[in-house]
Amino acid sequence: MKIVIVGAGAIGMLTGAYLARGGNEVVFVEKDEDTVIAVNQYGVGLMALVTDEPTALVFAPARAFSDPREIKSSDLIILAVKSFDTHTAISSVA
Repeated sequence: MKIVIVGAGAIGMLTGAYLARGGNEVVFVEKDEDTVIAVNQYGVGLMALVTDEPTALVFAPARAFSDPREIKSSDLIILAVKSFDTHTAISSVA
């Protein structure tokens, strides 16, 4: 399933990591260009404190775009933005 997640903050990344780990194609739409670059370079991951040092538990491939027009199709769109960004987020993927 191709899943687009609008917003690559804490909630979007958590959701995306589990969905990608489950075998779904995950694509983020994110306005922060540094986050877009990082996701495209490293994928998406979850960190857990098993000891005093963070340990990566889940890493999965994902893609990210800052321009939602680059996404041509999806099976599901998830909005993971703050409430004051909801209208803009919906407009960008409609």
